[in-house]
Amino acid sequence: MRSMILFVALSWLINIQQIDAQSPNITNTQTLFTQAYPELEPHQLFFITKPSLYELKTEKLLLVDTLSTCLILTHEQQQYKTPCRYFVLEDQFEIFTSQRRRILQANQILAIKMDDKIIIPKTYHFRSEIFYGYFQVLAEGKYNLYKKYTIHQKKHTLLEEYFYQRKEDQFPISFSTKKKRVAQCFSEEAPRWSAYYRQTKPNFKKEADLIAIFRYFNDPTTE
Repeated sequence: MRSMILFVALSWLINIQQIDAQSPNITNTQTLFTQAYPELEPHQLFFITKPSLYELKTEKLLLVDTLSTCLILTHEQQQYKTPCRYFVLEDQFEIFTSQRRRILQANQILAIKMDDKIIIPKTYHFRSEIFYGYFQVLAEGKYNLYKKYTIHQKKHTLLEEYFYQRKEDQFPISFSTKKKRVAQCFSEEAPRWSAYYRQTKPNFKKEADLIAIFRYFNDPTTE
């Protein structure tokens, strides 16, 4: 019995790693969305799911309250344009086709553009477990900056959590918006970080300042 449980657990972990391995190291996701996308119903991307959060009257757990036009790019380079919404509680995109409401299968997606947001699926660690979910891309390069939307377990309010990932990191790493934690993102470039901080005095609570920091360290002309 123990051998069977171990086999199942290892198979699940290998599957998760294989899914993440499909995602190339994209350095500029903006370039993925430069062409016209056909308005199609990507049936092969969906599976029928349980009643939607909308039907359960939990609209406050949506990232947006109205439908957005999403541009979807698959690993097979298939391109789609379709109305959708992102449900934070379930960490999933709900797609609206002419027939029914369906859930997008994240393991088939390379990237999604929703309004002005570029979103990619990634594997990540949370409380010593491995999950697969969506991250908004804020900065790209040697140091990637991501934002993940979550729900406060008791208050049921929308929360934002920041992650960074270098090329050598297997998973995105969560960090708090405190000076010490932000500095640890660039621990290999301590002198450069010290000089940048003295010159700019960034406010780490402001997302715009965080993005500016990562863009600075990704810019080879500032080295």
